[in-house]
Amino acid sequence: ALTAQLDVDQVLEEAYRGASRLLDTTNFFIGLHDRDRDVIDFAFQVTESEIDEEELTTVPADRGLSGYIIRNRESVLIRRDVLKWQKKHGIKAVGEPAASWLGVPLIVGDQVLGVMAIQSFTTPDLFDEQDRDLLTSIANQTAIALQSARLFEETQRRASQLTAAAEVARDATAILEVERLLDETVHLISEQFDFYHAGVFLVDEQKEYAVLQAPSSEVYLHEMPGGQYTNLREQARALGIEQNWPQIAETYADVNDMFGNIVKELFFHRKRSPR
Repeated sequence: ALTAQLDVDQVLEEAYRGASRLLDTTNFFIGLHDRDRDVIDFAFQVTESEIDEEELTTVPADRGLSGYIIRNRESVLIRRDVLKWQKKHGIKAVGEPAASWLGVPLIVGDQVLGVMAIQSFTTPDLFDEQDRDLLTSIANQTAIALQSARLFEETQRRASQLTAAAEVARDATAILEVERLLDETVHLISEQFDFYHAGVFLVDEQKEYAVLQAPSSEVYLHEMPGGQYTNLREQARALGIEQNWPQIAETYADVNDMFGNIVKELFFHRKRSPR
């Protein structure tokens, strides 16, 4: 049953299977609203459109019919002339234009979790009010199941963090040397909590500065900002030279020192072979 699922991906899959038994879901998607980023993540999608498959991954929440539904908290049934309807309502189109479109909000209490929609790229007048009512019923059950799955996942995450914290405390108390204690602690925190990097800062004797005593990441060792670290490492991976990462990071630090800490952007360029 849909409400018995405790995994978000399983909820979305089960919602699709349930809708498919009652409606034409040849083109079906569920978009989830990320309120922190104010975007719609298309977490589940079945489509005939190559355009939608490529473009409908994440879009700003103020765009498209999905954004309209989230803002207005109401279903949208467009039998035909979808682009004309969007233009009339001042909606910036997203994805491939449909011939007919039906979407409903995923609502729990006063919170809109996202959108569930079906569409056809070839057939006008494919959906009617009965289809809207059926999709609304499925969306209501899906929203409740999503909320439950998210709460379950959050509970599991917090329990895992508490267990990890206890393990870090247990392992740390067995270390008597201060320097080793700090080093081991930040590495345990990074490992147990799956953090990108961690560090321990201690206030100096004059109580003016917090001084880094134990970094767990090359971000600190090479004074490399996190965004540059990520971009640079991804470029190294794409070029097939990630195995040389330690030398690359050291070179970054050397160049940064050489030019007075001014390195802001760094790119690799693959040398082209002569034709």
